[in-house]
Amino acid sequence: MSDSKESRDQDCASLARAALFPLQVNRDGTHPTLFPASEALRKMRDDIMAKNPDRAPSSFFPRGVVVVRDLAHDTLYGHGQPDGDSRFDIIPRMLSARCTECGDEVPGNSFVQNHGDVGEKEIVLCTNRLLKRDYAPEKILDLPPKSLAAVEEALAHEVTRVADQLNFDREHRGTCEELAFSEIRAAAAAECYFGKHEREIKRGSSLPTGYSLFPTSLQTWARARCIRSVAVKATANSFGKVDSARCVNEAFDQTLEAEQAQKEIKR
Repeated sequence: MSDSKESRDQDCASLARAALFPLQVNRDGTHPTLFPASEALRKMRDDIMAKNPDRAPSSFFPRGVVVVRDLAHDTLYGHGQPDGDSRFDIIPRMLSARCTECGDEVPGNSFVQNHGDVGEKEIVLCTNRLLKRDYAPEKILDLPPKSLAAVEEALAHEVTRVADQLNFDREHRGTCEELAFSEIRAAAAAECYFGKHEREIKRGSSLPTGYSLFPTSLQTWARARCIRSVAVKATANSFGKVDSARCVNEAFDQTLEAEQAQKEIKR
């Protein structure tokens, strides 16, 4: 595979498909269980499906993904990965992803834009910022861990943001409070994500090194500090540092309490 812009964009999209639609088994035979971007997508899809009970469940999965129902947990799972090259569907007619190089006018590693004329959203991933030093075109099938983690984190953040845009009351969209609420949830799902299952550990890039070894009380403090910091920085891009800090502080406890209540309901 040549190291051209087109092939790099396609390789970035391959990592994005692996993050959103993981194959569950690594090439070395291990079975990973922690998938931040896929978890964020599942939550979004479940919410949309609940609001559209008359729509066929398979229509919420892209072409190339086989839908299977887990009878034990009454949950739908997708097996396989969607068709596409540098762009692919995530939820047909609602959400897609595309990898491309970004210019200096784009402040981060990713952003969301409208696509088409039916309200579809498109997550744009900046290939030139997300593919790290471990990326090599001839070894893309090995899923370079640093590049995959960067793509996965960007997707977890943006999928959470899109889900909130769909759920928020129209009269509150675009306000500092709405953005703060969403950026808190996005930070918790991405940059400040932490998951542990048996020997598997996954940590967001903004959590401190050694976080998994901290005492529980220190983990709680450090993760809350991480979420606040990431959310304030993201909100400040639209509302300035002073207002963003106020909005995040006002929304912080309420947002995380709502998240915890939702988890308790689903148990």
